[in-house]
Amino acid sequence: MGEQIGRHHRTRIWAAALVAGGALAIGVLPGGVPPSGADHGAPHIEVLARNEFTADVAAQFRVKTDGQKTAVMNLDDASDVMIVKITIADGVVAPWHTHSGPALLLNTGPGTLTSVLADDCVARDYPPGTAFVDPGQGSLHFAVNNSGDDIVLHAVFLGVEGGPVIPVDPPADCNL
Repeated sequence: MGEQIGRHHRTRIWAAALVAGGALAIGVLPGGVPPSGADHGAPHIEVLARNEFTADVAAQFRVKTDGQKTAVMNLDDASDVMIVKITIADGVVAPWHTHSGPALLLNTGPGTLTSVLADDCVARDYPPGTAFVDPGQGSLHFAVNNSGDDIVLHAVFLGVEGGPVIPVDPPADCNL
């Protein structure tokens, strides 16, 4: 039980560091149970740029993820834009989290990212050269790199009030 409390405490530290929006390397595991091969490292997030649109900008995304119904994401204020570089070493887990707005992510490799949505607890792989939309706005997920190579993701976050990542407690019905 003490180990679970310790990991929960580290989640809060990770949250504070991410919300600050700087480069970091503090890690935790989702729910204290790493997928096989995962270690206690953390993704490294480097904020490359952060700006605001000069005009009022709203956005709508329609995303059809395999096995899911089409998600429609409306963002009334997309004005706060952040570009980040996320490096995930082999065996590292990005704990359960969401984002305040949608994120457009590009995996520049060389490793493959595996992401698990809390909606269906299905692991989905994003190999190098793929791009995907993370809906944010309460869509809970975690990601892991068990590919044997580091992963570099470039992401554009829209409507990011504060920082790019909002840590959450692991969902009870997605016990991996």
